[in-house]
Amino acid sequence: MKCVICARDIPVRGDWKTGCNAEPVVNGRCCYDCEAEVVIPARIERMGMQQTADATEMLRRAMIKTGHPERAAAAADRKLTTDELRAEYEVLGFCAPIVIVRRKSDGVKGSMEFTHSPRHYFNFVPDTGD
Repeated sequence: MKCVICARDIPVRGDWKTGCNAEPVVNGRCCYDCEAEVVIPARIERMGMQQTADATEMLRRAMIKTGHPERAAAAADRKLTTDELRAEYEVLGFCAPIVIVRRKSDGVKGSMEFTHSPRHYFNFVPDTGD
């Protein structure tokens, strides 16, 4: 089973094989590291503060905190520089570590992940309208 936050394998502890509840960060199961470093702090924060208007904020923060963009970039087939991104895509908005783009070749809108330093853009996912 894979962690829904960092995408690493969830280790087995004794005969428990399904990790931890990843709520309120994201629906699904997470590894013990992400529970300790992301989920529990999010639960504590949520108890003392109002939830943000951006429903994706906790998940995006978790992605950055766990190093997801860097691992995903390392595994990506193709990484674009900022100049390459500008040549192939129109940038519509940023919500770190995600950028919303429109592909110039066919007008398809979608999202890509990016790393901060070095700045690389990767893993274009077309918007399906769901």
